[in-house]
Amino acid sequence: IEAGNYPLAAEVTKRDFNVDDVMTGTDNVQTALQLQQQLIEICKQGHFELHKWCSNHPLLLEAVPKNKQEVSLDINAEKTETKALGIKWTPKADRFMLSYVPNEHKKVTKRHVLSELAQLFDPLGFVNPVIVKAKIFMQEICRLKMDWDAALPVHMVSDWEQYRVQLKELSKVNLPRHMLITDPVDIQLHIFSDASEQAYGSVAYLRSDNSNGERV
Repeated sequence: IEAGNYPLAAEVTKRDFNVDDVMTGTDNVQTALQLQQQLIEICKQGHFELHKWCSNHPLLLEAVPKNKQEVSLDINAEKTETKALGIKWTPKADRFMLSYVPNEHKKVTKRHVLSELAQLFDPLGFVNPVIVKAKIFMQEICRLKMDWDAALPVHMVSDWEQYRVQLKELSKVNLPRHMLITDPVDIQLHIFSDASEQAYGSVAYLRSDNSNGERV
């Protein structure tokens, strides 16, 4: 109904809302400011007030009261990171990070493995090659038809504990959010996929070129 009055916000509302969170972006600050104002106004029409604002540019936070900001861009601020779809995001550096905090446990069971597998939330597929190993391990457990709280065989416990130690390395994963070259004139998406008896997967490469022949 309000699309004619708020065209930028209407498109984002249809495309970039995840439950009650909106995560979106623009190619320049001016358009982002227009979008921000339109989002505020279009939500007001339904008596919704947007809060927990977060941005990688200070201009988008200038008009937002401090109590409605999720993260400050001040490097000395108490909170400098937030979460987007379960992934840590540091707005000032504009980078995504992953983390893994192992659960304390007395014995390794099917329930325990499934619980820790659920912690490996990676909707953008940054570390899918790592997570698929846990999924294959869970398949092996299910084939044993064990009770949920029965201790796993010794050799499987050893394999799982070794895997958990390696998972701590996920905290070193640090990826830029913006993946295009500045002012691209050509953007290509290359996708490859393959399968084995245990799993299948795909990988996507984003290539961008500018008018100077530079490529990312």
